[in-house]
Amino acid sequence: MIKGGVFDFGWSSADASDLVWDLVGMSIVSIASQFSVMSGDPAFELSDGRWLEIFSDHAIDPWSMRLPNITFLGSPYDPSQTD
Repeated sequence: MIKGGVFDFGWSSADASDLVWDLVGMSIVSIASQFSVMSGDPAFELSDGRWLEIFSDHAIDPWSMRLPNITFLGSPYDPSQTD
């Protein structure tokens, strides 16, 4: 999570499981690619101005997002990420 352009918390933050409850009721107002090199890793702008960045840490460990009728999987395609 990015708030005001600064890292707010991530999956490894000790209190992440409590902090994600603050996201309930938020809407996604825009979607952007995080990086031009890794355009498959999205960033979602939430209705409160924070950004939820989703990224895979390695080509064999992709992110996934399941919606009611579709599942998205993302994996880096930058060759430097597959060595």
